Amino acid sequence: MKSVLLIPAYNPSGTLLNLVESLTNNFTKIVIIDDGSILNESKKTFKELENHSKIIVLNHNVNLGKGKALKTGFEFCKNNLEFDYIITADADGQHLPSDIIKVLNNTFSDISELIMGEREFDNKVPLRSRIGNIITAKIFSFLFNLNLNDTQTGLRAYKKNIIEEIILIKGDGYEYESNVLKWIARSKKIITSIKISTIYLDNNTSSHFSPIKDSLKIYLSIIGFPFSSFLSFLLDYLIFIFLYKIFDSLFFSIIFARIFSGYTNFIINKFFFLDEQKKTFWYAQRYLFLSIIILFMSYFFILFLINLNFSPYLSKIIADSIFYLVSVFFHRRMLNL
Repeated sequence: MKSVLLIPAYNPSGTLLNLVESLTNNFTKIVIIDDGSILNESKKTFKELENHSKIIVLNHNVNLGKGKALKTGFEFCKNNLEFDYIITADADGQHLPSDIIKVLNNTFSDISELIMGEREFDNKVPLRSRIGNIITAKIFSFLFNLNLNDTQTGLRAYKKNIIEEIILIKGDGYEYESNVLKWIARSKKIITSIKISTIYLDNNTSSHFSPIKDSLKIYLSIIGFPFSSFLSFLLDYLIFIFLYKIFDSLFFSIIFARIFSGYTNFIINKFFFLDEQKKTFWYAQRYLFLSIIILFMSYFFILFLINLNFSPYLSKIIADSIFYLVSVFFHRRMLNL
């Protein structure tokens, strides 16, 4: 069983050198991505690492984000190295060599496509990290039936058979690893987790994770689609009320409300959720086709309810609530969310 260690690094300290040197005998190769580091100390660290025969340093000219660095590493390993698993670890000292080896040892007997190094979030963990990880884990459990206590761990082992697919997953920052977990859950891949130490050096001051910006990206990637769909649903209904009160035309109000809300929903989905491998024209065709079908099904169902003496406003809510769920189901399929 061959494994490669992959470490994305941005402005790392000398801790990275000590970590890597303690692990060179355990891996066939160690690939480190210099993600546009600018500190002199970091540049010296990379120069020392480049002199080692088992270590490969790849460079980004500017900082592109953790997700992009991981994809660069995955792509390089896929095209140039032989391996059964790629093990990823962080460069900021959060993972002990013994825990990385623990994950490595599990690849010898495990058939999982993904093995997670799972930390425990007790009172010793900084509050911002503890709350953020607990909330994210609960959301994953509710939305994707993925029962993990630590969804944000960077210590993971990816099996070779999924590497080509996860390279195509959307996201260049910290949200990328969440998107990978979503794909793992949807694809029904085998995932296991093992307990590792929880380490936050100097209250996690070495981390480049932005609690506001990066957390927003992660939560947007997880719950953004149902939120955008509900926003469009609400917009559609408000426009319908406005037009129906002015023109007193059911068909006109439904058509124009759906055109405006549908276009808004399409733009949001295209910008935030359309994977890199998908073509906009491909999605637009299917989006338009599905929207037209649902529009007319909704319209005739509204007429049916009105004939049963429901008000147009209540009929609209009932019909669109039903077809909203149908629409969300098919759009998730099209976007692979």
